[in-house]
Parts: sequence; C-alpha cells; structure tokens
Amino acid sequence: GANGPEGTAVVKAFTRLREAGNDEYLIRAVVPSVDDSEYQFLQSLVDEMHDSSTDTNFRKALTGAYGVYIANNYFVDLDINREMKELKRIQDYSISLGIKHVVLSCAEDTRPFVGKRRD
Repeated sequence: GANGPEGTAVVKAFTRLREAGNDEYLIRAVVPSVDDSEYQFLQSLVDEMHDSSTDTNFRKALTGAYGVYIANNYFVDLDINREMKELKRIQDYSISLGIKHVVLSCAEDTRPFVGKRRD
C-alpha cells in the first residue's frame, strides 16, 4: 500500500519525522513489483523496497517490523473475497511474526472475516 495516496502520505510523514531527528525505525515499502516504474519514486523515500508478489517476499518484508500500515487495493478487481483473503494472510503473518501494531485501510469492515483483536 505504499504507492497509493494513503500509503504515500504515510511514507512521507515518516520521512519528515526522520528529517526532524527521529531515526529509530526503518521505512519499508511493499509494492506489487519493485521493478515497475510506477513505484520508483519511493526509492528515495524508503530504506527498503519489497515485492509482495510471493508469500516468501511478503513475509520477508514484514519480518522484524514493530508496526505496519496496510492499504489493500479493493478496486483492482472489486472482489471482496480476494481482499478479505489477503487481509487474513496479513493478520496471520502479523501474529506469527510478533508485530505489535497493524493499521489497516480497506474497503470493507473486516471484523466478520478476521475476527476479534488478538494480543
């Protein structure tokens, strides 16, 4: 979600925090393809770029993260079941990797699909 309007705003906000002296974190961008020219503008804003096209790459992108911001693009195919499947995958990875905070931006109310908060 780093390349859309919401994700880009989050990346830029963290970049401004870093410029102000808060450099206690890495900024990672996870995009469909790191080789796609559509996402190259992020290279100068983030510490790492990761490809989300495979489970291995996606899991690697989340490994070691304390918190993540996820924006899922429902409008790619308008398929709520695909979106919820993807969000469930993110939830499972977040739990197994010990991620403390997940901020999620999506089209639907996800509670019926992913359940209640788990600590």
